[in-house]
Amino acid sequence: MDPAPILIELLVLLYLSKIGIEQVYAFFITIGIILLLLILCFPLYVYVHRVNTERDNEISEYLFTNHFYKMVKKLLFFLFVILATLLYFFYSGVHSPLGTIAIATPAFLSIIILHVIIQVYQFICFILAVTKYVSQAFPSTETIILLFQKVMHRWIGLVYLVFVVKDIASFVIYAKCFLLLCPDEESSKIKLQYSAMFIIFNIISLTSSLLYIPLLISSKKSKIPLRIQHSKPQRYIFWQTLMTTVWKIATIPLGVLLYSYRIPIILITLILISIDITVIPLIIQITYLSCNKRNVTAIFKTICCCSKKPSSVQPHYQSNGSTGDA
Repeated sequence: MDPAPILIELLVLLYLSKIGIEQVYAFFITIGIILLLLILCFPLYVYVHRVNTERDNEISEYLFTNHFYKMVKKLLFFLFVILATLLYFFYSGVHSPLGTIAIATPAFLSIIILHVIIQVYQFICFILAVTKYVSQAFPSTETIILLFQKVMHRWIGLVYLVFVVKDIASFVIYAKCFLLLCPDEESSKIKLQYSAMFIIFNIISLTSSLLYIPLLISSKKSKIPLRIQHSKPQRYIFWQTLMTTVWKIATIPLGVLLYSYRIPIILITLILISIDITVIPLIIQITYLSCNKRNVTAIFKTICCCSKKPSSVQPHYQSNGSTGDA
């Protein structure tokens, strides 16, 4: 089930709960600040990525860093659609039911698409962590792993399709239950199943970060290959995955707080999903821009206009999958 069928229920429960109008305002102000940071970072993110493209487009990791770049652009576009819809409703007054449905439909579809993109992002991070762990533990599989990554990237559309079908099926099941006024027990079961899937994805995100820990320990202890220790391979993807996990853990107290206000678990899940939709694109941008000194230097030079455009900035990857950080 996706957010739209339960929005009225969410508003009613927020009204009936102990949450005051000040907390609601604080929530939307926080989301607004995050969106502002997202917009401010985006031009820098685009610049650094384009400068890196010329040197990095031949390596395997570029397939996914470039995919994350495209993800951020799509996320921003659909966030803009939702924001524009909300502003239109806010300033244009009351509409007829048919007009309201027509105007709200793009925003509703945008919410579904955003949720799908975030899920695919977490899935990709998990797969990259697993393949990196396997290739490090069993070096003989490196060629197979690289081939698998290329095939996965080529057919990534199927991954999106699977998640789209899953979310549409969840929506149809809940909408059918909602319209036919199914028993409370059955409705609660459907909501709990969707919340359980959200929790499973958070566990997957945590697992992705945990898989990198033995890799980092191994690279520091091993004497060979020294080039890997020097270049810190997968630094950007590692920090991106780690920061996503840290964010997921940080939202646990918020979930507990909402639960203490008697908000149902499914609605807590939807609130956390809405926050993820705005925060995760910001995490992708910030980790990319700050993953090494050269990126940070390029950003400051760009902002201050005190130097010529650099020929390349990090992250830079070698053909064997390691990163070079001058």
